[in-house]
Amino acid sequence: MRAVIALLGALSLPLSATAGPAGDPRQALLAAMEAELVRSTAKLKLDDHEAPYFISHRLVERDEVEVEARFGALMYDDDEKGRLAAVDVRVGSYRFDSSEEPEDMMLFAPMEGFRPSKAVPMDDDPEAVRSTLWLLTDRAYKKALSTFLQKKAKKVSQVEDKHVDSFSVAPPVKHVDAPARLSVDRAAWRRLARTLSGRFRGRDLLDGSVRISANHARTFLVNSEGTRLITERIIYQVAFHAVGQAKDGMLLEQGATLYGRSWDELPDEQALLAKVDEAIANLEALAKAPMADPY
Repeated sequence: MRAVIALLGALSLPLSATAGPAGDPRQALLAAMEAELVRSTAKLKLDDHEAPYFISHRLVERDEVEVEARFGALMYDDDEKGRLAAVDVRVGSYRFDSSEEPEDMMLFAPMEGFRPSKAVPMDDDPEAVRSTLWLLTDRAYKKALSTFLQKKAKKVSQVEDKHVDSFSVAPPVKHVDAPARLSVDRAAWRRLARTLSGRFRGRDLLDGSVRISANHARTFLVNSEGTRLITERIIYQVAFHAVGQAKDGMLLEQGATLYGRSWDELPDEQALLAKVDEAIANLEALAKAPMADPY
């Protein structure tokens, strides 16, 4: 969480970029985050109160594609993109700071008033990105300051059995992953989802569905210790789920979820069909199996 006291008009600091491929468009976003972090670190402080000793900005950009079919019919085919920001602002010191202990979650009431959105514009507009971070940081700083003062007051009347530092110092890390992009053949996915889920048709089943999806998460991270990161993660997934019912009414379920860092890491169509057929055979065997004797 973090806070900012300066006006939006002050969002015009020069941008600096972490080392990365020349012409990499991701660097403009990282530079905007870094510029806002530098400004907050230098200027964020309420009169007569402590300034933050640690500030972190994290932005996650997601690109998701999902196709789902049930009993051979397409049910869902969509994609979604979005960006969300998270900030961490700490007041105090590494030894004792504003972070909330689990037992204090109910003690420290949440702040009232305006709650800024964590959504970040998809446009790579530096001022729009910094404005979002500015609002989130401002609220986070004030909340951290309030929590820190309450923790200090509580500490006066408590005897500490064993001291554990609130936070630890970490060496700064600077790293930029190679750019990544989803590779999706939507038409092929729709056909595969229909084919796999079609195996459940005509069976004595309550449900039989197949979901194929891909998720690309691009994470940007900057903090006041000097860390600057851009990481890329892509996960492809094929999941199927079937529901049957035994004669006594007990629900029976079979399914599997398969993951791969690339589409080629997942089983091919024939292997997937074999897994679906195996799940159907297991359900049919379970439906005919005698009830186990009670202990």
